[in-house]
Amino acid sequence: MKKSIAVLLVALFSICAWSQKEDYQGMFRVVPRFDAGANYYKGEKPEMDWGNSGLYTEFEQNITSAFKFHMLNLWVNSTPKDLYSNFFCPSAANFLPVLTLDINFSNFYVSLGKDYSGMGGFENDPSDYDFDFDQLSPFCSNMVWTQWGGRIGWVSNSENTDISLAVTSSPFGTRTFADGLLSFTGIWRGNYGPFSNIWGLSAIATQKGKYQFLATLGQRLTFGGFSATFDWFNTSNPDPSESNILPKGHTLRGELAYNFGGRGDISFTGIRLLDPTMGNSWIAGMKIHILPVRNLKVSLTGAYNTAFSCWDFRAGLLYYLDFSW
Repeated sequence: MKKSIAVLLVALFSICAWSQKEDYQGMFRVVPRFDAGANYYKGEKPEMDWGNSGLYTEFEQNITSAFKFHMLNLWVNSTPKDLYSNFFCPSAANFLPVLTLDINFSNFYVSLGKDYSGMGGFENDPSDYDFDFDQLSPFCSNMVWTQWGGRIGWVSNSENTDISLAVTSSPFGTRTFADGLLSFTGIWRGNYGPFSNIWGLSAIATQKGKYQFLATLGQRLTFGGFSATFDWFNTSNPDPSESNILPKGHTLRGELAYNFGGRGDISFTGIRLLDPTMGNSWIAGMKIHILPVRNLKVSLTGAYNTAFSCWDFRAGLLYYLDFSW
């Protein structure tokens, strides 16, 4: 493992040196995040946790006008041992969420490596370090959505339509590609004035010759500083052994948000799970993001989950330290 990391770093520095000579743009970002929160279960003492605390780095480099390299690392989180012990296990998160090489030619592109396997809906769209975990549906939070594989796509001349097909390792696998389990996902991303959408259809292998079929449709309407988002997720009938990973039936998620001109935002979220195993539960929450100075984000969130009769309150700090060339 150490030898592989050393070779990767040498390659990255070589890319940087060569790309600077060719005058192509690049970016390196360091993102420390600190979260502290408490869960209040009915009749029990509060449980404290460190939420989405972690140290991230992100590197992006335009090697040429047609080639782009992107890497996202999570070096430390609240359970750092797990990050370095499950590198070849697609059902577990590790220190390398994203590593891609994008190739562009005319209106088409190919992306190879490890990336978000692709699902519709706006809930799963932010970068890893921007998630507020207490505001996520089980559909989004229980799966490992970054997988190894490839994607081919087409972008319209106006760049408001992006259609792609991805073939990746399955998050239900035990060892990447060695078990032969694959996922197939088609995604349509659109941006049409005030209306935008992220729609997806997926077939995810859970066993040899057996697939879960997912429909994931997200739509957003923006007007001034306001935005209204509605995500609909539907899962085909999973085995009981899989119900703790993929909720059965429908998941409905709505969010109403207001952005204060780049100084922060406030949003209200409601999630309805029409899932017999979850008792048709609700999640309701509010989150406030404040940007007191450039690149610093303060998060204050609160949510209630009827499935566990649990209140969750937390506060966080996130800082973006950016270098560009």
